[in-house]
Amino acid sequence: MENEIKIAFPSKESLFQTVEQPWFREAVTFIDEKNECYDNRYLDTTGRDLRQTRTSIRVRQVLGHEYIHTVKTGGVQIHDGLSSKYEWNWVTEEHDFDIQRFISAVEADCPKDPIAVLKEVLLPIEGQPLIDLCRTSFSRRTIRAKYQQSEVEICLDVGECYGLDRHTPIIEMEIELVEGSVAEITSLGEQIVSRTGASYEEISKLGRCLLLLEEVEHDRR
Repeated sequence: MENEIKIAFPSKESLFQTVEQPWFREAVTFIDEKNECYDNRYLDTTGRDLRQTRTSIRVRQVLGHEYIHTVKTGGVQIHDGLSSKYEWNWVTEEHDFDIQRFISAVEADCPKDPIAVLKEVLLPIEGQPLIDLCRTSFSRRTIRAKYQQSEVEICLDVGECYGLDRHTPIIEMEIELVEGSVAEITSLGEQIVSRTGASYEEISKLGRCLLLLEEVEHDRR
């Protein structure tokens, strides 16, 4: 399961300044960090079958490197920007998403994962063409760190969500639990929101793209 908190910031300056503040550096121990740029395509069938099962297929190109194919499903919004969902990833040189190859790769890499859940959402759409539904493009600074007894990834994302000819900015921090307690990442999120001008982001990047698509479809009626 993926457990993460999303926090939206009013500007990229306030986002990057937060992790340099003395109170933040006292609370969080940095282990290492990296900077990458991502171009992400979200796929669905022409009938939007994945949306009906709360599932997403994302093909991420790490610019200058490989692709990461991702499936997420069963997303539950708990509270205060915290979401929990199943997630599977496959690093590959392949641009196109293939259901059987993805399932086989995940079974080999993650034999203890609930593969039945993955098959339940993917096999019913096997054989249907997958189309690009929307996309995001952003830079990410990823900080691997310790907070209390937990290991976390703190991601600083700046870029855009795109839905056809419309777009909306991404200026947010994601705090993902790598190992430890959900209560502890919740505590870190509370500190950040209480000390900055940030607020919890309750809508995923894909969700924001879909809202843009709905606006376009509404305008064309």
